[in-house]
Amino acid sequence: MIKQLEIKNYRTLKNLKLADLGRINVITGKNNTGKSSLLEALSLCINGGNPEYLKHLLATRDEFKHIKGLNKYQGNFEMLSSLFNKRIVDFDEESMIVIKPDKENITNRNGMFLTLNLVKYIEEEIIDRRENARRLIVGKIKHAVYDKSISNNEIAGTGLHIVNPEIEIIIPLNSEIFTSTHFQNFISHGLFISSRNNGSEMYSTLWDNIVLTKDEDIIISSLKMIDERIDKLTFIGEGNYVSPRIPVVKLLGEKNLHPLKALGDGVIKIFHIVLALVNCKDGYLLIDEFENGLHYSTQEDLWKVITGVAENLDVQVFATTHSSDTITSLARCLKNNKVSGNVYRLFERNGEIQSVRFSGEELNIAAEEEINLR
Repeated sequence: MIKQLEIKNYRTLKNLKLADLGRINVITGKNNTGKSSLLEALSLCINGGNPEYLKHLLATRDEFKHIKGLNKYQGNFEMLSSLFNKRIVDFDEESMIVIKPDKENITNRNGMFLTLNLVKYIEEEIIDRRENARRLIVGKIKHAVYDKSISNNEIAGTGLHIVNPEIEIIIPLNSEIFTSTHFQNFISHGLFISSRNNGSEMYSTLWDNIVLTKDEDIIISSLKMIDERIDKLTFIGEGNYVSPRIPVVKLLGEKNLHPLKALGDGVIKIFHIVLALVNCKDGYLLIDEFENGLHYSTQEDLWKVITGVAENLDVQVFATTHSSDTITSLARCLKNNKVSGNVYRLFERNGEIQSVRFSGEELNIAAEEEINLR
C-alpha cells in the first residue's frame, strides 16, 4: 500500500502531501479544493502516464478538442498546459508535474511514480558500431534539456516528457501525441471511477473478467443490499454504438430480464464500485463523489463490502465525498473491524491547497459527537 503521497504542480495542487495513508482513504473539502484533481493525479500515476489514459482524462473535462485556428503544436500545447498548476509551463523542472508515492512503494509492485513535463529536447544519433560496419545512423534518441546554456540551434524541438519506473519517452508537440504507437508497454495498477462518464464498455469488460467466478457472487450479494429480488446478472447487446452492451438482471419469481439501470442510480453505483473493486487485486481503486446515487442508509453496508473485499484482495481505496453521511458510515464500519482508514480534508491556505488528516479513532469520536468533518 501507499503510505505517503506527494503531488506537485497538477492542476490546483501546487505541493500537496498526504501522510499515514491507510487501506481506505476518503478525501473531503469544499468545492475547488482539488479533491477530483487528487484522484486524477493518482490515476495518472497508476496508469504510468499512458497517453491514451491522458487523452481520456482530458476528454472527461472537455479539454480534448480541436482548437479552431491553432496548428498541431499550438493545439497540443493548449490542451496539455491545462494539466499544469495555474497553466504555467516554463519548460523547466520547477513547473514539472510530480506524482510520487512513498519510497517503500517504489521498491515493490515494480515501483510507481510519475513525472510529466513539457520540455525542449535535443536528439542524439544512434550509430551502428558493429565491427567492420559502415558508419550508419540507425535512429535518434531524444534527451530533455534543462541546461539554459545550450543554444537554440542545438534544440531539436519541444515535447511531452513522460517518466515512470519502466518508461521514459518524449513525444514531439508537433506530432499526433495520442496515436496508438505511444500506448505500448504502459502498465495499469488500478481503476478510477469518475463522477463523469467512464463508459459502459469499461464495465462490460470488467464483467467479462470475473464472470463464472466467486467474484460474481460478491457482486450479486452487494446488489441485494438495494433490492433483495436480484438473482442473476449478465450483459446483453452487440457492443457497438447502435447496440451497446448493458447490464440486465433476473429477479426472483420473474421470467423477464430487467435493465439494471431501471432499478435506480443506487444499484448502478454499487455495481460499478464493487465490480471495479474485484478487478483491482493488488492495486488501487479510486472513486470520485462516492455518495452520488446512494441513500445514506446503504452506505455503511457498502463500506463493509468494500473494506472486506479490499483487505482480502489487497486493494487500497481512495474516495472523494461532500457527504457527512459517507464519513459517518465509514467511521461506524471501521469501528467494528481492523481495516485502517482515514479522512483527509483539503483546504486552501495562503493560495495553496493543504490537507489535515483524521484517523479512524478520530472519526469514531466525530461520529459519536456529531462533529462535521467536511
